[in-house]
Amino acid sequence: MNRYNNLKDIILSGSLLILIACTAISCDDANDWSTDDTYNRLFHTTSISIAPTATEAEVTWTTVPKASYYIIEVSKDSLYEDEIQSTSLVYGEDKSITESPYTLSDLDSSSKYYIRIRSCSESMSESKWAYYEDFFFKTKSEQIMSSVTSADKTSSSATLRWTAGKTVSSLEVVVGGSIVQTITLTSDDVANGYVTIKGLSPETTYTANLYNGETKRGYVTFETYPEVPEADKIVYLVAGDSINQTMFDEFATASYSSVTLAIPAGTLFSNNSGLSIPDGLSINFFGLPGDSKAILSIKAITLSSNHSFIKFNNLDITGYVYENGTITSTQNSYLFNQSAATNVNLIAFDDCLVHDFANTPFRLQSSGAKTIGTLSYNNCIVSNLKDSYYFINVDASGVGVVNNISITKSTFNEVGRFILSKSTDTTSILFDECTFYNMIASSRYFIDFGGTSNGPSNGIGISNCLFALTQSTTAKGIRSSATATVNNSYVTSDWVFSSNAIAGTTSYSGTSTDLFTAPSTGDFTIKDNSFSGSDTCGDPRWRN
Repeated sequence: MNRYNNLKDIILSGSLLILIACTAISCDDANDWSTDDTYNRLFHTTSISIAPTATEAEVTWTTVPKASYYIIEVSKDSLYEDEIQSTSLVYGEDKSITESPYTLSDLDSSSKYYIRIRSCSESMSESKWAYYEDFFFKTKSEQIMSSVTSADKTSSSATLRWTAGKTVSSLEVVVGGSIVQTITLTSDDVANGYVTIKGLSPETTYTANLYNGETKRGYVTFETYPEVPEADKIVYLVAGDSINQTMFDEFATASYSSVTLAIPAGTLFSNNSGLSIPDGLSINFFGLPGDSKAILSIKAITLSSNHSFIKFNNLDITGYVYENGTITSTQNSYLFNQSAATNVNLIAFDDCLVHDFANTPFRLQSSGAKTIGTLSYNNCIVSNLKDSYYFINVDASGVGVVNNISITKSTFNEVGRFILSKSTDTTSILFDECTFYNMIASSRYFIDFGGTSNGPSNGIGISNCLFALTQSTTAKGIRSSATATVNNSYVTSDWVFSSNAIAGTTSYSGTSTDLFTAPSTGDFTIKDNSFSGSDTCGDPRWRN
């Protein structure tokens, strides 16, 4: 029992001591202890979202109670230090960002940026940095370059344009993934907003990238034109343009001696008033390559006193008249119907379709002295010319002459008369690798010099040609003082002349339908594999 009482006394004594100690402590102020002011700071934002454009980004965040402004830091380097980095862009140090959202400016396009936000107050310590949960955002591609217009490019150069005054430093020209040119831009280039690059290849697709330092500010893709004939002036036409007399008069005013009209594929250029080519001017009517040839419909072309050349290349030259872009049933009578005096070294058609003239594409008539040095057709298809005038019609007796006629690698289909010349000064006529089908109407001549006392002084040369189907059994051959020299040329059994046959040709035993695949529809592909001239005769486009 004494033991229990002793233990009880000990417990009571200990409790009393504890009570006294607690009483002594309770006499002090409960908040009277030292504190660390660094913990008296703002909370940081808990959510950041970003909507970037090319050079700006709208930042939206959750605002913080008691924050009076915010500081936003963006950098192309990862943000990991407590202090603001010297290479960063800092927004709001002037305490101007007081609410969300805020738009960051002066960013580089196509660039990756890291971002963080700090809440700030006049009376409390700033918050710790709040980081964008995706770590970084990327600005979009910028585009300050303009598309390359038809007038701004040639076969070997291009003028590249961008917003004038924008800060840019260089251009890269890329083809096939490889940089082929790097151009350092001058202050004038930057101020003007354009630069012309040269040394490009024809018919090539390029991409030009515009930079400010390493930052891409725009790009443009373009294709150079095919190589076109050189001239004092090259005009790249586009759909909707007009080939008219005003244009040609302007060429004369500018004193050009030669002009190339580059005509886009698949377009129509119609002139129902006719054209007069100014004196001394030479013209290339040049059709650009494409899925279909450009169509040229001109009422008539009148020549002046002197021209070095008039050339047509890769064109569909039609006799049909178009009204407001729609073909009509009306046909122009001529392409050339020259009566005034003229002297032209060369009139040439290359890779052209020539068809459906009411009379003829070429006539020299009347009394003025007219001399054409050479009239040539190469790689052409001529069709649907009526029995009204000869395909080449020189009826200016004694005053009109085509010195040399050259017809090569071409096809003639449904032509009622072929060549008429009343001149005594023709030098030569040459046919080589040509196909003739459904030619020469009743009592008309293939070639007529008006009698057997007149003809080309250097003769008529015929080589590697095919003659198939005359329009009439009373058609006639060559009336001329010159004898035709014929080599490796064949006539089908339905090519029949009643007189003046072409001596020296070789007979093919079958008809035109035996020799060609579908001649009535214009397919002159040689289908008779046993024909000995299948790989050497006729227009090469029809050979197997």
